[in-house]
Amino acid sequence: MVLNDTILATVEKQGFCFMDNNVLELDIRELRHWFTDYFALHNNKSKYQDVAIVDMEKLEENKLVTKVLDKVVTFTNLSQANGFYLDKLWLVHSLPRKQTSNSLPYIPHFDKHRYIKVMIYLDEVTLSDGPFNSLSFAPIKNEKKRLNLSKNYKAKGENSVPNINMDDFIPCVGPSGSIVIFDTNCPHFAGSVSGDGQRRVLRFDFDNPMFPTSNQNIGYRLWSSLRQSIQRNKKSGSETYIDE
Repeated sequence: MVLNDTILATVEKQGFCFMDNNVLELDIRELRHWFTDYFALHNNKSKYQDVAIVDMEKLEENKLVTKVLDKVVTFTNLSQANGFYLDKLWLVHSLPRKQTSNSLPYIPHFDKHRYIKVMIYLDEVTLSDGPFNSLSFAPIKNEKKRLNLSKNYKAKGENSVPNINMDDFIPCVGPSGSIVIFDTNCPHFAGSVSGDGQRRVLRFDFDNPMFPTSNQNIGYRLWSSLRQSIQRNKKSGSETYIDE
């Protein structure tokens, strides 16, 4: 298990870390109920299959989620003090699909937009439930490739990672409450859900204005970070989820 004061260093060195237990001491039953209700109401509003997206403008109104976020930030040190801010929060409910397993996201790849992503399993995830799979890999090695991806990089398969031994990937299987922290520069892929399997995940996408972008769109990312800070400060007397 990785101690919280070394998580960012571990991710920087090997791309990811995985705790196969409820290290955040979350009320999983309560989160499952909220997930079910929210997903049912918002899944059809997302262009992505099996995804419900949380409205970041209304995030502070949800005390359950902000409490979880506070625990995530405290545990991982993905705080504003370290340059990070939460850009997205997705609810992902993966089920068996007919989609071919030799295409994204089921093949090794890295992402165009660099994030540190935190995923919390709300159910036990076995090999049949489509676990997240990652390679132990220093993220900086893919930075130049990421920045040089073309506009049609997906169609061209530029972010796929061919000629790699699949046995080198580590499947993150574990009980409900398990947590994955990974840098999207690190080669990774989603496992295919089979049989009666399913995977319900809370996914927090943390950005950092210091992550280079191909168009150097630093202004937008700085504004996004500042906007969240302003929204939190407006709620006088309320708890914040960052370490100032």
